[in-house]
Amino acid sequence: MTMLRKLELDFCEWGEHDDEQGSYFLPSYRDPKATITHACWIIESNPHLLDLKLDGILLKDHRDAHLLTRSISGLRRLQYLTLEIVQWEEIPEEETQQFRDLETLYQQLGALTELEQLNLRALYFDPSGVCGVSDNYKLNTFPGLFSLGKKETGRSGYLQLLGGLTKLKGLYGSNCLVTEETEATVGMDEIKWVDRHWVALETAHFGKGKQEGQECLDVLDWWDEVQRSQREL
Repeated sequence: MTMLRKLELDFCEWGEHDDEQGSYFLPSYRDPKATITHACWIIESNPHLLDLKLDGILLKDHRDAHLLTRSISGLRRLQYLTLEIVQWEEIPEEETQQFRDLETLYQQLGALTELEQLNLRALYFDPSGVCGVSDNYKLNTFPGLFSLGKKETGRSGYLQLLGGLTKLKGLYGSNCLVTEETEATVGMDEIKWVDRHWVALETAHFGKGKQEGQECLDVLDWWDEVQRSQREL
């Protein structure tokens, strides 16, 4: 196989979407297991990838998560990464394993020391239709990603696992500042950590929610926003 430098894979059959706004209508899924297995084989066969985009990954079980993280871990030269992960609404008894899978994913991301641009998108889907679909990735956040952990609340934090991203220049995706989790866990400790470890960071898009018109903040605005929130507590 000819070694690839750029790879784009779409795992799901989406309905209609608008990339500019980051909005998605309810997708029509096919079982992606075979697709994930095949995609991981392609990725592992091309360790010199510089640019990887994986859209619509539906992680239904631990096996899928393990395959994905194992494949990404070998891409030591990767500079641009986009991951769009679709999760079914979490079932309480499965949360422990899901957090373990996320922790493993964050560890592998932190090992990609050549990464310059990271775009992580999270979508949530309730197959029963009982709960609404969180259909805009800009209004979501990845659990624990921007937190160092809060012992007093028992919340886990994984930001420290991304300390190896010293060349990161751009951060995009599901980085909402006004979710229940980020409001409770992101504070000045996290701001200082980012300033100390992501020394090359130039641009970071942090969605502020529907009430703010889907705005994005650059890094300095984010710091100002969090500092203001801390002063108001």
